[in-house]
Amino acid sequence: MPFSPNGSALVTVTSACGGCQLWHAKYTTIRVFNMATGAIGARYHPRRGPLSILTVSDDGSRIGALQTDNTPQAVWLTLDGHTGQVLRSITLPDVCCWEPLLDPTGTRLYVACNNRDRQLTLAAFDLASGTQLVALTIPAVWAGHWNTAGIVQNWLPGIAISADGRRLAVLDGHTDALTMIDAPTMKVTSIRFVSHPGNAFDRLADLLGLTPTSADAKGLGAGARYTLRFSRDGHSFYLVGGRGAVSGKPKTHTDLGGERIDSATGELRATSLTRLAVWWMDEAVDGSALYTITPASAGEDGCPCNLQRLDPATLDVTASRSFPKCSIPQ
Repeated sequence: MPFSPNGSALVTVTSACGGCQLWHAKYTTIRVFNMATGAIGARYHPRRGPLSILTVSDDGSRIGALQTDNTPQAVWLTLDGHTGQVLRSITLPDVCCWEPLLDPTGTRLYVACNNRDRQLTLAAFDLASGTQLVALTIPAVWAGHWNTAGIVQNWLPGIAISADGRRLAVLDGHTDALTMIDAPTMKVTSIRFVSHPGNAFDRLADLLGLTPTSADAKGLGAGARYTLRFSRDGHSFYLVGGRGAVSGKPKTHTDLGGERIDSATGELRATSLTRLAVWWMDEAVDGSALYTITPASAGEDGCPCNLQRLDPATLDVTASRSFPKCSIPQ
């Protein structure tokens, strides 16, 4: 259910057959809303499916979506927002575990994958021609899923693009190295290290099985799953996710809550929602607040859930509302 960058348009995907929302295009309806008036600007059935809608332009005329069918290779589709007609189709590289990042100008698509050596690779595609322009491999960043001596390794580094499209950032969950990349040239410009609160103690406690676990059942195994995003002004990163460790049994999983990182120095500036799983986070269009959805307490995976408003600088919770029933955003 993405909003456009300026908040003027919203796209929703609904289904007439319950759980088959993303799997049967003929039962699926896409609606594009004008947020100033609340009116539906367009409504139609998609020409292809299953679809995951990721982006919409400010005027609602272009929609970016992923078409997946349980195969390793997904297809990026640029749709006419008024009619649903497919304007551009790009088959993405296989072994991709991250949602593509769209350049704010709508001209480039950045795709993150892991190669056979379990290293992160970023590829830039030209949306007009559908051709791959350049690819950058970051050898030191662990990426992907594999099995080592019976232990599941699951490493998903956080990847973000700035609002002006000039910078890409990668945060490695293994070393907490923050790699900054000049997006037009795809050249690495700096590498810094982020220190999370109590990092050394937490990781030792993880290995000893002493930290609170929010889920042996999640199957994270050893690794880290990070979701990273730039603030709208480009001065900060917001980070959510979790880390897992295995030392015999039980497995441990530690949720990060929310963190704000200075994008210029890599220094940690604020933390919040300690040890809560943050299912969804987004920033107000004017940058005045952050909004999150979390379980009501640590270790919970479902209802009830809390919707919170956070101060974007301190990450203090300024308002919260509990819902007895909720669905976890995907």
